[in-house]
This record gives sequence, structure tokens and C-alpha cells, in this order.
Amino acid sequence: MMFESSLQAQFVIPMAVSLSFAVLFATLTPLILLPCLLYIANELKAIPQQGAKAIKRQLSKAF
Repeated sequence: MMFESSLQAQFVIPMAVSLSFAVLFATLTPLILLPCLLYIANELKAIPQQGAKAIKRQLSKAF
């Protein structure tokens, strides 16, 4: 579709490109961003409760 030269394809190509990048972004964002945010939230929740030792204990359980 990207290499079509017809007039109709020229109107559809920008939409196809933007949709493909949107699907790629919407797929990769939850796979990368969500685990990072959950890890940060878990650390921030553990710090006031028991201090830095709680983080080390939680990490040792995970690994």
C-alpha cells in the first residue's frame, strides 16, 4: 500500500501510516511503561512504612 501510485492510495497512505504507528505505540506503552510505574509505586509505598530495608526484602522475594 505504501508504494501504490494511484490517486486514491495517495489519500489513504497518511492514514495507514498514522494508524500503524498508533497501534505500535499503544502496544509497547503498556508493556514498558506500566511495569515501571508499578515498580515505582511499590517503592514509594514501602519507604514510609519500614524504610529502605523493606525495599530490599521485597526485591529479594521477587528475585
